[in-house]
Amino acid sequence: MPINASILPILALTRTETTNTSFTPVYICLIAVIAAIIAANNARLREYIKIRNTRRRGNMAIPKALTANYLGRPCMLATGNFGGNIAGTISAVEENWLQIKTNQGEQLVNSDFVVSIRPLKDKEIKRLKL
Repeated sequence: MPINASILPILALTRTETTNTSFTPVYICLIAVIAAIIAANNARLREYIKIRNTRRRGNMAIPKALTANYLGRPCMLATGNFGGNIAGTISAVEENWLQIKTNQGEQLVNSDFVVSIRPLKDKEIKRLKL
């Protein structure tokens, strides 16, 4: 009985072929090496982020001696993401706390979160009514 030519492709698709398993250990080793490289890069990346964040935060409070130079002077204190800027007169410095007189009253600010302190110019003092 002759086989119809249109059935041959269907027979080829239905035939199951055995897979060659001799490369399986090679693939497993390759996947393990790639996973180890990714893990090492992630560890290095975490270490880099940790170092960058400590540099960004500073881990260095503004020294008390430097803040004492601004006692009684109208200043602008920048606190970065922790509340923006504070304009006022620094009235006291104790440990890591700054007491500031502003238009709204007195505020206590932790000097660990102060990014910068700059004295105000006369025009700014008049504008802010300090």
